[in-house]
Amino acid sequence: MARVGKSVIQSSLANFGSLAISLALVVAVSRILPPDVIGAYVMAFAVLMLIEPLRDLQLKSYLLMQDRIDAEVLGPARFVALANTLAAVVACLLLALVLRSAYDSPAVGNCLAIMGLGLLARPWAQTAEAVLAKAYRYGAIAQVKLGAVLLKVAVTLGLIARGYGAEALAWGAFVEFMCELAWLGMIGCDLRFVMPSRRGSAEVFRFCSQFGGAQLFGGLGGTIEPLMIGSFQGLAWTAFFNRANRLVRTLRSGIEQAIHPIVLTGFAGANGDRVAMRRDYLRTIALMTGVVWPALACFAVLADPVILGLFGPQWGKSILLGQILALGGIVHAATALSQQLHAAAGEARLVFRREAGLTLLRFVILGLTVTISTTAVALGLLAMLVVSFFVNQHLLQRSFGMTYGAFARAVWKSAAAALLVALAAHLALGALSGGMSRLAMLGALVPVAGMAWLAALALLRHPLLHEMRQLVARHPS
Repeated sequence: MARVGKSVIQSSLANFGSLAISLALVVAVSRILPPDVIGAYVMAFAVLMLIEPLRDLQLKSYLLMQDRIDAEVLGPARFVALANTLAAVVACLLLALVLRSAYDSPAVGNCLAIMGLGLLARPWAQTAEAVLAKAYRYGAIAQVKLGAVLLKVAVTLGLIARGYGAEALAWGAFVEFMCELAWLGMIGCDLRFVMPSRRGSAEVFRFCSQFGGAQLFGGLGGTIEPLMIGSFQGLAWTAFFNRANRLVRTLRSGIEQAIHPIVLTGFAGANGDRVAMRRDYLRTIALMTGVVWPALACFAVLADPVILGLFGPQWGKSILLGQILALGGIVHAATALSQQLHAAAGEARLVFRREAGLTLLRFVILGLTVTISTTAVALGLLAMLVVSFFVNQHLLQRSFGMTYGAFARAVWKSAAAALLVALAAHLALGALSGGMSRLAMLGALVPVAGMAWLAALALLRHPLLHEMRQLVARHPS
């Protein structure tokens, strides 16, 4: 357990660190480039994210669920990764040609072509990261992630200073991909030179096509909004939606992405004991919502100083979008780990069918709202996430006997902490709404919100506080 706790710390630091650095880059770029230029990159990135789940297919999850990773396991996995990547690169280059002629500016197509070529680094980097994660070497992964994102920032800002527009952001992403490949290859690992092997690849692809197919549908749902908004509302509104969504995802995804591979390994280690898996799931959800819910509730209250303070006054249209998306993030976090739980129980096909149905609903809602306004799109997404919550809870109850009462008992302290933090943020915002600039106001409000969060955890005796004390005692550094 000590090794798992240390892994959680290292993985969380890596994810929050890279997200914070990326957010700093977003802040800088938002103050330099106009929304329509940023919107061109966002459109290209959205197309890339439509292709990425087909390339990824959750191969890392497959490797983490194996009893051990050796050359016999890794060879077929790398074969699947290489085949998927080559297909993805070809698709990116072909779509880049289409996008260059579809828009007045060639920037959308240029960005997609540059980032598509960057995918060539992923077959080795993806499997190398899985090998390190299986060995709980999250410290090494953290070094790679943070180093790559720092170089990405330097390259992006350097190219912008030399007059590049949206393409500067794409070249930054390209450099990040390549650096991850180079540094992961240098980390000590006996399996770094294992070559792709077709033998056994059918079994790997069978699992990945089901579990990764669920990710594909989730990816389709998550990236289709910017594309549709750009087509119906314009590139500027795509950028407004992206900036709001980026802040919400930074608060939500940092912890989720950090613990996903760890909890998947833990759930798989229960060897099918569904009572133990249910207990571990509820405990993990209680701890995760203790961080994510207060953070998103606080952001919903402080969206005005956060967005205008970070990005500048030209991004005011992102405020309401950010508040709506923050509420959606709170709903999403309630069942964010259900996919890992079902996969560890051998229910990848169930996850696939669930994601397919929810994605279809998402497309229907998007089709009804995108012609109205971007705000209507955000409200439609919130409604879809509420439906998704009840669907997920129904499936969890059917597969693991997880009742609504058990879920409520696990998360009520997190909900109370979120309300207390939001109230404290609201009162502090009212007290500071004088002649202060948005950035100065934000600098004063963040420590207040942080202290309110710790006070709420202590007042409620939240299990997260006990876990934090134990982790600090075990790992004082």
